[in-house]
Amino acid sequence: MAIPERVTVVPERWFSGFKFWNLSLPGGVKAIEDRAFEGAEIHSIVLPEGLEHIGFRAFFGVKELCEIRIPDSVRFIDAHALVLNDLRKIEVGSGNEHYCSLRGVLFDKGRKTLIKYPQLMEEGVYCVPDTVETIADYAFCRAKIGKMILPKGLKTIGLGAF
Repeated sequence: MAIPERVTVVPERWFSGFKFWNLSLPGGVKAIEDRAFEGAEIHSIVLPEGLEHIGFRAFFGVKELCEIRIPDSVRFIDAHALVLNDLRKIEVGSGNEHYCSLRGVLFDKGRKTLIKYPQLMEEGVYCVPDTVETIADYAFCRAKIGKMILPKGLKTIGLGAF
């Protein structure tokens, strides 16, 4: 499917339930609104540089998508954007000023908040970095972890984090 270059916003529920093999969003897309891809089946997606906003449940329940790369330009990712999907790895552009990833896990830039551990990433033991003070809502929802080691400085655990 070809999305016109003039599209700047992926509207709410626009692709909800659709099936895509490869999807490349046009370079002009600045925002993915709430639930835009909820329940879709996407094997591969390219998020463009220039994208700034990923809304509530934008990729909720997306099947088959194993990996996602967050561009440098993204300023906001809703804590519920990447819940209940088939992700095994989340990457963030090295120039992103707001987010980063460490071994496939999504954090805020200062690594004080762990935002999302990919649901299908399998580890026997996961050590949450010592810098983490907050574990976001649904961060480890349905994650396949045998054992987890939490840092001593952890202050807040979000709703449904585990």
